[in-house]
Amino acid sequence: MTTITLNRTALKALIDADPEFELQLKNNVISEVGRRFFEKDARRVIAAAEPELFAQALKGVQHDHEIVEKIKVALSAAIVQRDQNYWTKVKLTPAIQKLIDEAVIEVKNRAIRSALDTVTTEIGTRIQETLAHNLELLSVDERIQKRVDRLVDAEIDRRAEEKFKARMAGLRAAMAE
Repeated sequence: MTTITLNRTALKALIDADPEFELQLKNNVISEVGRRFFEKDARRVIAAAEPELFAQALKGVQHDHEIVEKIKVALSAAIVQRDQNYWTKVKLTPAIQKLIDEAVIEVKNRAIRSALDTVTTEIGTRIQETLAHNLELLSVDERIQKRVDRLVDAEIDRRAEEKFKARMAGLRAAMAE
């Protein structure tokens, strides 16, 4: 492998011998410096300026009617599919039709969920009201049952006491004789 070393003196001798070499050398040096700048710094500068550049480009496009028409045609071609009888019938592309179908299904599902939530809330409210009413009835029924049981027990105790006293009186009378 051959190594070429250029020092100042050798470089000056090459430039003096061939003026065209000087122009090529300057051109190559400038190109290399520009390429390195682009690789390192230009990406950062472009990334920082990107939103502003995009906004300016968008404004420029909006004012150019020819470009706007071309964009409309491109969007129409991407969204609408035409078959042989396209002048009488326009059909959506399968991708756009799929998006619309998915959106319709999502809207239906949301409506069903909303209706179910409403019905579930109404049923829950009705169940709570019915349970509260039944608990009130049970508490009234329980009170009545307890009172009836207490009165029945008191009546049974009174009659049993009367029979006991009558029986004891009969036994005493029989023993006294």
